[in-house]
Amino acid sequence: MAALLIIPLLISGYIVLTKHPYHFYRLHRYDGQLLYMKAAVHGFFCLMIAVFLAIVLKWAFNSYHPVTALDRVTSFTKEQSSNRMYSWMIVLSLTSVAIGYLWGLIAKSIYLLKFIKKALSGSYPSDFKTLTTYLRLSILEPLFSELPINKIFFDSMVRKKHILISLKCGKVYVGMINKISEPNESDGPNQEISIVPVMSGYREKDTKRVTFTNDYSNLSGIDSSIRIPCGEISHTSWFEQDVHNKIDNNAAAANADTLCEVSDN
Repeated sequence: MAALLIIPLLISGYIVLTKHPYHFYRLHRYDGQLLYMKAAVHGFFCLMIAVFLAIVLKWAFNSYHPVTALDRVTSFTKEQSSNRMYSWMIVLSLTSVAIGYLWGLIAKSIYLLKFIKKALSGSYPSDFKTLTTYLRLSILEPLFSELPINKIFFDSMVRKKHILISLKCGKVYVGMINKISEPNESDGPNQEISIVPVMSGYREKDTKRVTFTNDYSNLSGIDSSIRIPCGEISHTSWFEQDVHNKIDNNAAAANADTLCEVSDN
């Protein structure tokens, strides 16, 4: 009879995993038996909370209890003890499922309160449409911070800073990230990105020196964003034009000046 609790236990655990923002955005990491175990663990917590609430309710209202009320109106078997046991199973199952939903709702409320606190401090823009996007990003921030390449894409999008992206084919883009693919039940985050380029070019085959050939800064009213699968990206870094001009091929130039001085002497 106790096996009847397994299904609602897994259901309540699955509800927690899908409704809780932190766990939902990490579902892609779990598969097969590991996913069942994660659901079972969280479902067990929901069931224990339901048992605790039932005990407290029984202690506070000894004359009335949902199990007693359900036992009076149902007749599962001819034995009173079996009817009462089935009533307990039903009450605990429904309560654990409700706790799973409540758990996810409380988690979302906590994330919302944290975001409102940051928004009031001026960490995010005041535009309402933009705030809805930043609310989602604030939930994803811990996940994107786990890998350096995801972190730099996330910071470029939030802080509106330029980055340089080098592709495996040798193409190079400089711009700001305007969209990052979100994780779901089966895929991890950052499967592809969208960048609004200000410059593009290529890396020379032998020297790997960056040569810029296209300037997008004068475009207006045109959506020039480019979607790039992250599997095609070889590496990325922050980009500032002044810094690039200072260090671009400066070692070769310094060596050339040194050789000239030696030859003059």
